[in-house]
Amino acid sequence: MSMKQCLWIVVAVTGLWAPVASADAYIDKARELMDQAEYERASKVLRLGLAREEVGGDLMVDHFELQAVCFVSLGQKQQAKSAYAKILTIRPGFSLPANTSPKIREIYDATYQSMKKAGMLRSTFKPVHVPISTKTGGLGAQAALKFEENADEISKVQLSVRRLGTAAYTTINAKPEGDSFVADIPAYLLPAEEEAYAMEYYFAALDSQGFPAAQVGSKDLPLSFLVVSKREIEVGEELSSGTTLLWIPVVVSVAVGAVALIGAGTAAGVGYFVFRPRRGSATVTVRQAGVE
Repeated sequence: MSMKQCLWIVVAVTGLWAPVASADAYIDKARELMDQAEYERASKVLRLGLAREEVGGDLMVDHFELQAVCFVSLGQKQQAKSAYAKILTIRPGFSLPANTSPKIREIYDATYQSMKKAGMLRSTFKPVHVPISTKTGGLGAQAALKFEENADEISKVQLSVRRLGTAAYTTINAKPEGDSFVADIPAYLLPAEEEAYAMEYYFAALDSQGFPAAQVGSKDLPLSFLVVSKREIEVGEELSSGTTLLWIPVVVSVAVGAVALIGAGTAAGVGYFVFRPRRGSATVTVRQAGVE
Protein backbone atom coordinates (compact mmCIF):
# COMPACT_ATOMS: atom_id res chain seq x y z
CA MET A 1 0.00 0.00 0.00
CA SER A 2 1.38 3.43 -0.94
CA MET A 3 2.00 6.27 1.51
CA LYS A 4 -0.74 8.33 -0.16
CA GLN A 5 -3.26 5.53 0.35
CA CYS A 6 -2.24 5.20 4.01
CA LEU A 7 -2.78 8.93 4.51
CA TRP A 8 -6.29 8.83 3.11
CA ILE A 9 -7.14 5.83 5.32
CA VAL A 10 -5.97 7.65 8.44
CA VAL A 11 -7.99 10.75 7.50
CA ALA A 12 -11.11 8.67 6.78
CA VAL A 13 -10.85 6.66 10.00
CA THR A 14 -10.15 9.52 12.41
CA GLY A 15 -12.34 12.09 10.71
CA LEU A 16 -9.50 14.64 10.70
CA TRP A 17 -8.44 16.73 7.74
CA ALA A 18 -4.69 17.28 7.51
CA PRO A 19 -3.55 19.43 4.57
CA VAL A 20 0.01 18.83 3.48
CA ALA A 21 0.60 22.42 2.34
CA SER A 22 -1.27 25.65 2.95
CA ALA A 23 -0.76 29.39 2.62
CA ASP A 24 -1.98 29.88 6.18
CA ALA A 25 -2.86 27.11 8.61
CA TYR A 26 -5.12 29.30 10.75
CA ILE A 27 -7.26 30.22 7.76
CA ASP A 28 -7.47 26.57 6.67
CA LYS A 29 -8.43 25.36 10.14
CA ALA A 30 -11.06 28.08 10.49
CA ARG A 31 -12.59 27.14 7.14
CA GLU A 32 -12.66 23.49 8.12
CA LEU A 33 -14.48 24.30 11.35
CA MET A 34 -16.91 26.58 9.52
CA ASP A 35 -17.70 23.75 7.09
CA GLN A 36 -18.72 21.79 10.20
CA ALA A 37 -20.79 24.74 11.49
CA GLU A 38 -18.32 25.15 14.39
CA TYR A 39 -18.41 28.93 14.16
CA GLU A 40 -17.47 29.64 17.77
CA ARG A 41 -14.33 27.51 17.53
CA ALA A 42 -13.50 28.94 14.11
CA SER A 43 -13.75 32.45 15.54
CA LYS A 44 -11.26 31.55 18.28
CA VAL A 45 -8.81 30.15 15.71
CA LEU A 46 -9.05 33.37 13.70
CA ARG A 47 -8.52 35.40 16.86
CA LEU A 48 -5.28 33.55 17.52
CA GLY A 49 -4.27 33.92 13.88
CA LEU A 50 -4.67 37.68 14.13
CA ALA A 51 -2.47 37.74 17.23
CA ARG A 52 0.60 37.02 15.08
CA GLU A 53 2.74 40.08 14.46
CA GLU A 54 3.41 39.16 10.82
CA VAL A 55 -0.28 39.17 9.85
CA GLY A 56 -1.19 42.16 7.70
CA GLY A 57 -2.59 43.29 4.36
CA ASP A 58 -4.47 40.65 2.37
CA LEU A 59 -3.99 37.97 5.02
CA MET A 60 -5.54 40.23 7.65
CA VAL A 61 -8.48 40.89 5.31
CA ASP A 62 -8.93 37.12 4.87
CA HIS A 63 -9.08 36.69 8.67
CA PHE A 64 -11.61 39.50 9.11
CA GLU A 65 -13.76 38.23 6.23
CA LEU A 66 -14.07 34.78 7.80
CA GLN A 67 -14.62 36.37 11.22
CA ALA A 68 -17.52 38.37 9.80
CA VAL A 69 -19.17 35.21 8.47
CA CYS A 70 -18.72 33.52 11.86
CA PHE A 71 -20.24 36.49 13.67
CA VAL A 72 -23.24 36.58 11.32
CA SER A 73 -23.77 32.84 11.81
CA LEU A 74 -23.59 33.31 15.59
CA GLY A 75 -26.09 36.17 15.48
CA GLN A 76 -23.47 38.72 16.53
CA LYS A 77 -24.36 41.47 14.04
CA GLN A 78 -22.42 44.31 15.67
CA GLN A 79 -19.20 42.26 15.70
CA ALA A 80 -19.81 41.37 12.04
CA LYS A 81 -20.20 45.07 11.17
CA SER A 82 -16.95 45.81 12.99
CA ALA A 83 -15.16 43.12 10.99
CA TYR A 84 -16.43 44.56 7.70
CA ALA A 85 -15.49 48.07 8.84
CA LYS A 86 -11.93 46.84 9.39
CA ILE A 87 -11.88 45.28 5.92
CA LEU A 88 -13.11 48.50 4.28
CA THR A 89 -10.54 50.47 6.26
CA ILE A 90 -7.74 48.31 4.88
CA ARG A 91 -9.25 47.88 1.41
CA PRO A 92 -11.89 50.55 0.55
CA GLY A 93 -12.61 48.85 -2.79
CA PHE A 94 -13.51 45.53 -1.17
CA SER A 95 -16.71 43.87 -2.37
CA LEU A 96 -18.47 40.62 -1.58
CA PRO A 97 -18.62 37.71 -4.04
CA ALA A 98 -21.79 37.53 -6.18
CA ASN A 99 -22.94 34.32 -4.46
CA THR A 100 -22.82 35.80 -0.93
CA SER A 101 -25.90 34.98 1.14
CA PRO A 102 -28.50 37.78 1.56
CA LYS A 103 -28.07 37.67 5.35
CA ILE A 104 -24.36 38.45 5.11
CA ARG A 105 -24.79 40.97 2.29
CA GLU A 106 -27.37 42.90 4.30
CA ILE A 107 -24.89 43.47 7.14
CA TYR A 108 -22.04 44.33 4.77
CA ASP A 109 -24.19 46.79 2.80
CA ALA A 110 -25.33 48.50 6.00
CA THR A 111 -21.71 48.87 7.12
CA TYR A 112 -20.60 50.18 3.73
CA GLN A 113 -23.40 52.74 3.53
CA SER A 114 -22.74 53.96 7.09
CA MET A 115 -19.04 54.45 6.33
CA LYS A 116 -19.78 56.11 2.99
CA LYS A 117 -22.27 58.52 4.56
CA ALA A 118 -19.72 59.43 7.25
CA GLY A 119 -17.15 60.17 4.53
CA MET A 120 -14.88 57.39 5.79
CA LEU A 121 -14.32 55.85 2.35
CA ARG A 122 -12.93 58.94 0.64
CA SER A 123 -10.60 61.70 1.80
CA THR A 124 -8.17 64.13 0.21
CA PHE A 125 -5.71 63.13 2.94
CA LYS A 126 -6.01 59.40 2.23
CA PRO A 127 -5.65 58.08 5.79
CA VAL A 128 -4.31 54.54 6.10
CA HIS A 129 -4.76 52.46 9.24
CA VAL A 130 -3.91 48.83 9.88
CA PRO A 131 -6.51 47.65 12.45
CA ILE A 132 -5.17 46.77 15.88
CA SER A 133 -4.57 43.04 16.17
CA THR A 134 -5.40 40.84 19.16
CA LYS A 135 -3.52 42.02 22.24
CA THR A 136 -2.41 40.50 25.54
CA GLY A 137 -3.95 42.08 28.62
CA GLY A 138 -1.75 44.24 30.82
CA LEU A 139 0.77 45.20 28.14
CA GLY A 140 -0.75 48.26 26.47
CA ALA A 141 -0.89 48.74 22.70
CA GLN A 142 -0.14 51.14 19.86
CA ALA A 143 -2.35 52.38 17.05
CA ALA A 144 -1.09 54.33 14.06
CA LEU A 145 -2.75 56.46 11.42
CA LYS A 146 -0.77 57.29 8.28
CA PHE A 147 -1.59 59.91 5.66
CA GLU A 148 -0.58 59.19 2.08
CA GLU A 149 -1.33 62.75 0.98
CA ASN A 150 -1.17 66.21 2.58
CA ALA A 151 0.14 64.89 5.90
CA ASP A 152 1.73 68.28 6.64
CA GLU A 153 -1.76 69.83 6.75
CA ILE A 154 -2.84 67.61 9.65
CA SER A 155 -2.46 69.41 12.97
CA LYS A 156 -3.91 66.89 15.40
CA VAL A 157 -5.00 63.26 15.55
CA GLN A 158 -6.92 61.77 18.44
CA LEU A 159 -7.67 58.14 19.22
CA SER A 160 -10.85 57.44 21.17
CA VAL A 161 -11.02 54.05 22.86
CA ARG A 162 -13.40 52.29 25.20
CA ARG A 163 -14.25 48.82 26.41
CA LEU A 164 -17.13 47.18 24.57
CA GLY A 165 -20.31 47.65 26.59
CA THR A 166 -19.29 50.94 28.23
CA ALA A 167 -20.52 54.37 27.21
CA ALA A 168 -17.60 56.76 27.57
CA TYR A 169 -14.52 56.85 25.33
CA THR A 170 -11.05 57.73 26.58
CA THR A 171 -9.36 60.19 24.22
CA ILE A 172 -5.63 59.85 23.52
CA ASN A 173 -3.58 62.41 21.58
CA ALA A 174 -1.45 60.73 18.93
CA LYS A 175 2.15 61.80 18.43
CA PRO A 176 3.38 62.78 14.95
CA GLU A 177 6.03 60.50 13.46
CA GLY A 178 6.81 61.56 9.90
CA ASP A 179 3.64 61.16 7.84
CA SER A 180 2.01 59.10 10.60
CA PHE A 181 0.47 59.72 14.01
CA VAL A 182 0.96 57.08 16.71
CA ALA A 183 -1.22 56.72 19.81
CA ASP A 184 -0.09 54.75 22.85
CA ILE A 185 -2.92 52.95 24.63
CA PRO A 186 -1.80 52.62 28.28
CA ALA A 187 -1.76 49.22 29.97
CA TYR A 188 -4.33 50.27 32.59
CA LEU A 189 -6.94 50.53 29.83
CA LEU A 190 -6.17 46.92 28.78
CA PRO A 191 -5.99 45.02 32.09
CA ALA A 192 -5.12 41.33 32.18
CA GLU A 193 -8.24 39.32 33.00
CA GLU A 194 -9.27 35.69 33.09
CA GLU A 195 -11.57 36.04 30.07
CA ALA A 196 -11.08 37.79 26.75
CA TYR A 197 -12.87 41.07 26.12
CA ALA A 198 -13.24 43.56 23.26
CA MET A 199 -12.17 47.18 22.91
CA GLU A 200 -13.67 49.70 20.47
CA TYR A 201 -11.88 52.68 18.96
CA TYR A 202 -11.81 55.29 16.22
CA PHE A 203 -9.48 58.01 14.91
CA ALA A 204 -10.35 61.65 14.24
CA ALA A 205 -7.95 64.08 12.54
CA LEU A 206 -8.06 67.89 12.37
CA ASP A 207 -6.50 70.09 9.72
CA SER A 208 -4.32 73.14 10.32
CA GLN A 209 -7.39 75.31 10.92
CA GLY A 210 -8.88 72.92 13.45
CA PHE A 211 -11.59 71.55 11.18
CA PRO A 212 -12.33 67.80 10.83
CA ALA A 213 -10.07 66.47 8.08
CA ALA A 214 -10.34 62.69 8.20
CA GLN A 215 -11.82 59.93 10.27
CA VAL A 216 -11.27 56.20 10.59
CA GLY A 217 -14.10 54.53 12.40
CA SER A 218 -16.63 56.64 14.29
CA LYS A 219 -18.34 56.89 17.66
CA ASP A 220 -21.33 54.97 16.33
CA LEU A 221 -19.37 52.61 14.06
CA PRO A 222 -16.05 51.97 15.80
CA LEU A 223 -13.38 49.47 14.93
CA SER A 224 -12.57 46.87 17.56
CA PHE A 225 -9.87 44.51 18.78
CA LEU A 226 -9.74 41.69 21.29
CA VAL A 227 -7.74 41.56 24.50
CA VAL A 228 -6.91 38.08 25.75
CA SER A 229 -5.27 36.89 28.94
CA LYS A 230 -1.62 35.85 29.01
CA ARG A 231 -2.77 32.32 29.75
CA GLU A 232 -4.88 32.19 26.58
CA ILE A 233 -2.04 33.49 24.44
CA GLU A 234 0.37 30.95 25.94
CA VAL A 235 -2.08 28.12 25.27
CA GLY A 236 -2.82 29.29 21.75
CA GLU A 237 0.66 30.30 20.69
CA GLU A 238 4.12 29.13 21.64
CA LEU A 239 7.25 30.39 20.05
CA SER A 240 9.77 27.71 19.24
CA SER A 241 12.80 28.55 17.10
CA GLY A 242 10.87 31.34 15.42
CA THR A 243 7.94 29.05 14.64
CA THR A 244 4.39 29.64 15.88
CA LEU A 245 2.55 26.66 17.34
CA LEU A 246 -1.23 26.61 17.51
CA TRP A 247 -2.82 23.98 19.76
CA ILE A 248 -6.48 23.21 19.13
CA PRO A 249 -8.13 20.45 21.18
CA VAL A 250 -10.25 18.04 19.15
CA VAL A 251 -12.12 14.87 19.96
CA VAL A 252 -10.49 11.89 18.28
CA SER A 253 -12.75 8.92 17.60
CA VAL A 254 -10.49 5.98 16.87
CA ALA A 255 -11.70 3.00 14.87
CA VAL A 256 -10.08 -0.43 14.56
CA GLY A 257 -7.88 0.49 11.62
CA ALA A 258 -6.29 3.44 13.44
CA VAL A 259 -5.47 1.80 16.78
CA ALA A 260 -1.99 0.82 15.63
CA LEU A 261 -1.32 4.41 14.57
CA ILE A 262 -2.27 6.07 17.86
CA GLY A 263 -1.66 3.30 20.37
CA ALA A 264 -2.78 -0.21 21.18
CA GLY A 265 -5.90 -0.43 23.33
CA THR A 266 -6.96 3.17 22.55
CA ALA A 267 -10.68 3.63 22.08
CA ALA A 268 -11.02 7.40 22.15
CA GLY A 269 -9.22 10.38 23.57
CA VAL A 270 -8.44 14.04 23.25
CA GLY A 271 -5.82 15.02 20.72
CA TYR A 272 -4.31 18.26 19.57
CA PHE A 273 -3.61 19.74 16.18
CA VAL A 274 -0.23 21.36 16.10
CA PHE A 275 0.06 23.98 13.40
CA ARG A 276 3.41 25.39 12.37
CA PRO A 277 2.26 28.17 10.02
CA ARG A 278 4.80 29.62 7.64
CA ARG A 279 4.54 31.61 4.47
CA GLY A 280 3.42 29.19 1.79
CA SER A 281 3.44 26.01 3.83
CA ALA A 282 2.15 24.38 6.99
CA THR A 283 2.95 21.20 8.86
CA VAL A 284 0.15 19.48 10.77
CA THR A 285 0.61 16.69 13.27
CA VAL A 286 -1.66 14.99 15.80
CA ARG A 287 -0.63 14.18 19.34
CA GLN A 288 -2.56 12.04 21.79
CA ALA A 289 -3.05 13.14 25.39
CA GLY A 290 -4.75 11.63 28.43
CA VAL A 291 -4.92 8.02 27.25
CA GLU A 292 -2.88 4.98 28.16
